[in-house]
Amino acid sequence: MAYGDKKLEAGHAASHPARPNQTVYLSPTTRGEKNVIMRQPRPEACWKLDDGRFDFDSCFVRPEAKAELAELAALRAAHPGCPMSLFGHADPTGDETYNKSLSGRRAEVIYAILLRDPAPWDKFFTAAPAGKTWGLRETQMMLTALGFDTGGTSGSASATSTDAIKSFQQSKGLTADGSAGANTRKALIPDYMAYLWPAACTKSDFLNKGADSGGKGDIQGCSEFNPTMVFSISENTTLQQPAKHGQRNERNSVNRRVLAYLFPAGSTMPSDWPCPRVSEGVSACKGRFWSDGEKRRNPQANPRTFD
Repeated sequence: MAYGDKKLEAGHAASHPARPNQTVYLSPTTRGEKNVIMRQPRPEACWKLDDGRFDFDSCFVRPEAKAELAELAALRAAHPGCPMSLFGHADPTGDETYNKSLSGRRAEVIYAILLRDPAPWDKFFTAAPAGKTWGLRETQMMLTALGFDTGGTSGSASATSTDAIKSFQQSKGLTADGSAGANTRKALIPDYMAYLWPAACTKSDFLNKGADSGGKGDIQGCSEFNPTMVFSISENTTLQQPAKHGQRNERNSVNRRVLAYLFPAGSTMPSDWPCPRVSEGVSACKGRFWSDGEKRRNPQANPRTFD
């Protein structure tokens, strides 16, 4: 394809090699039955946003992700009409149900960026899971990206930060009270999304075209069930020590990512699409495991990587 494999600073984008035509053998039927051939969708290209574009254990998309989102735009231009599906992935540390929620939230916020839909983002300021509420730090990062001097993005209030909020409010004809409330966020979030992703998509650009209100087929949270790296037993034992958690989390960053797969033009979501909605639990994910799935995903004698 014209768009080749390109390594990014915090992600990866590539066209997949062409596949040979698959031979399908048919046999005659005798009682009015039908041979049914279903073409399963196989991705033509993929894109990956690495963990470095999120804060640890957060789904807020940092301004630096603009570079990788530009690569997704280029990949889509090289594959016109190819519908997308997004997959969030977490690392194998912690509770798998929580990890499914986190990976799903990360896929959801990327989906919202691509659609230029501020509602899913605003809920993280008002109705986020316990301890995951966005606040002044996220506001500061958005304003800084848009050219307003907040004096830093630590999340600490300051006169400079308040003045930046007032300046933004004035630029939008809002009451300049220095507090980033609902009306301010209603203007700020779309502007930040446009900074990250200039050309908005529609739901028809996704595999299931928004047909499911829960996003089935368009966005998935895959929890910790698709690691690209698994520690050996000895490594895992060492890294479980509290003093080693920082090293463990750093090495596990390769497992935390959001993927976009681009399917052939005209593809639609198969009726037997196996992935549950981001709001659903892990049981449907586990239902896809091989009989030795628990062994496969846990540490063994040697470390393992998927290239």
